[in-house]
Amino acid sequence: MTDAPDEGGADYPTPRQDDPAGRQAYFDASRRPGDPDETTSEGEGQRGGDGGRGEGGNKGGGGGGGRPPPDEQSRDRDDPDEPERRAEWFLATRLGNDKSLREGLFLLGTRQRHRVERERLERGGKGGPDALPPVPPGGPGTVNWTPIGPSVVAHGQATNNPPVSGRITSIIAGPSGTRAYAGAANGGVWLTGDGGTTWTPLDDYAVSPTLTAGSLEADSLATGAIEVRFGATAATDLVYVGTGEPNGNADAYFGIGVKRSAAGGAPGTWTLEGTNLAGRGIYRIVIDPDTTANVFAATTAGLFRRPAAAPFTTWTQVTSTFASPNSFCTDLVVAGTGATRRYYCVFQGSAAYSSPDGITWTALTGLPAGGRVALAVAESDSTIAYAFTQGGTLHRLVGAAFQAVAGTPPMFAIGAQGWYDIAAAVDPANANIVYLVGDLLYDGNWTLALFKSTITGGPGTFNYGFNAANVANPAA
Repeated sequence: MTDAPDEGGADYPTPRQDDPAGRQAYFDASRRPGDPDETTSEGEGQRGGDGGRGEGGNKGGGGGGGRPPPDEQSRDRDDPDEPERRAEWFLATRLGNDKSLREGLFLLGTRQRHRVERERLERGGKGGPDALPPVPPGGPGTVNWTPIGPSVVAHGQATNNPPVSGRITSIIAGPSGTRAYAGAANGGVWLTGDGGTTWTPLDDYAVSPTLTAGSLEADSLATGAIEVRFGATAATDLVYVGTGEPNGNADAYFGIGVKRSAAGGAPGTWTLEGTNLAGRGIYRIVIDPDTTANVFAATTAGLFRRPAAAPFTTWTQVTSTFASPNSFCTDLVVAGTGATRRYYCVFQGSAAYSSPDGITWTALTGLPAGGRVALAVAESDSTIAYAFTQGGTLHRLVGAAFQAVAGTPPMFAIGAQGWYDIAAAVDPANANIVYLVGDLLYDGNWTLALFKSTITGGPGTFNYGFNAANVANPAA
């Protein structure tokens, strides 16, 4: 990451990797008088835990938040897997003595760091013992990072606690499943060309803007959403990466906007767009099925659209008839082409909407009020959409109204993390086959609540088919 300039805007040398003075400067700047016991972390995470690079927790198998299963809740506080204490520590780096968010903390720390570096240079002179010579990064394709670990999360939240990666916030696979892209909370974007056997980082050296207004620790490796229009090869894949975690967790990483590559993320092909979304979280990005220039993003600041022509630095907010256009737009999906094309979006605590073009929207009814909602739409029939709520209920769209689907399994009975661990998908060839993803099951281990079912019945009688007698053992 690049550093912020001093108040006067002067340029200063890039500090060497081992920079104890810089770390101490940031630490000192982040403490306030009268807070002798308050501790903070460095302003920038090292490549490590998340996806092999950033620090933090795990979503979907690693070091993330949430409660453990019942038999794990009485663990000794010396246990290596302590998500609540990790979250408390992480959040403490961003809170003041009154427990409110410290505005400008990162900026203050970097300014003090530069002052310390300048003073050392003045004392030692160019090439002196205290000098910090600039070490510019290599060009595209150069390996600019030295792994210092941890390479994995050693005590992962999975069956038998195996080593796992950090939390994966987005994944998208190509038509054959051989080529796929995955994004980590603070580990950037990774590509596999062999169905997941091996993975390659696509932003081994990534530069964040010098200053991101309103953000303390924004960086380009914080991934919230990935969208890809797959080409014949990875070299022709059109990739959009929405930076910034959107899931409402205390240890979420801040983003810098939207990154774009028309060459599968090859070195030197990334450009930064939508910088007005810096510091926001991005739930989903979709590319229009008919016109690839039309791109939309569901964010923690509402629904946004990519401009029709350059410059692309500012994406345009879509307000339409939304009741709460500035609230969390927690999901956005699209299916169909031409006259059958349908967009669907949903705002947390508000309502869901449909649109033929992503610009003009019509409100849909039938969803319970409040909480996060995940959407899914059938590629085989764009009029069939599903809404999966934070409370664990599933709904199917009939006309302009959602109807409840009976017989759903207990998706959030253990972790109660529907606000965080939630996803839904529809089989591409069968609109009645629906996949649901929640947090944990009742089995006393870290078993993922992942279910697949063929919905039966019709309007008013839709049923997912889960046997209520198995509620204490959903996997039965």
